[in-house]
Amino acid sequence: MFNGRLAYRRNRFNWTIKTQLQYGIVKNAQQAQRKSSDRLFFDAKAGYLISTRWQWFGSLNVLSQFAPGYDYITLPSGQEQDNQISNFFAPGYLTESFGLGYEPTDDFNLQLGLLTVRQTFVTDPTVKLYVPQNYGVPLDRTSRTEVAFQLVANYDHDIASNINLNFRYQLFADYRNLAATDHRLDLTITGKINKVMNANLSGVILYDQDQDNTIQYSQALSIGFFLTL
Repeated sequence: MFNGRLAYRRNRFNWTIKTQLQYGIVKNAQQAQRKSSDRLFFDAKAGYLISTRWQWFGSLNVLSQFAPGYDYITLPSGQEQDNQISNFFAPGYLTESFGLGYEPTDDFNLQLGLLTVRQTFVTDPTVKLYVPQNYGVPLDRTSRTEVAFQLVANYDHDIASNINLNFRYQLFADYRNLAATDHRLDLTITGKINKVMNANLSGVILYDQDQDNTIQYSQALSIGFFLTL
């Protein structure tokens, strides 16, 4: 897991770039090797202050994964069948947003994307064989465009001297179908072990009717090194 953040602020102008890269594998007894986590996230935002706490902003966001993902099914024979349900940019999301941002403190900010355009890509035709919804993309196409309202809340705060809490909540509501609103929460708790090592507990909760009618979630615990510049 790699987390990076770069920020700049001068007078009324500011910009922030964030990235998160995750890839993990697990090998359980009597099972083939498989992914345990896979995430490619990039977010860039530029803002112009119109008051002490409010600003106009424009942002660009990319979300996908690195490698194929599978749904594992145990056959009556006892053998395991792997059905490919994802790949690099299958699905992949490219989101451009413009609107108002509220930033009362350095730890918390809220983005109201009044005009948000999201392109959903499914570039691997194998995926639609096992995902009938094809992540909302028509079966005869490789992309879909939605115009929506988007709300993003970011919180990054040291809740103790050696513990950091970071979460990102995103609401995405297509103006043409407000009843099918998407919700996603990414949460990471990081604890410093010593000067160069830390432990991370991360989790994702997702509700997206283009993927599944139920709530999906994942969690991971990791130990690694960190560097502050």
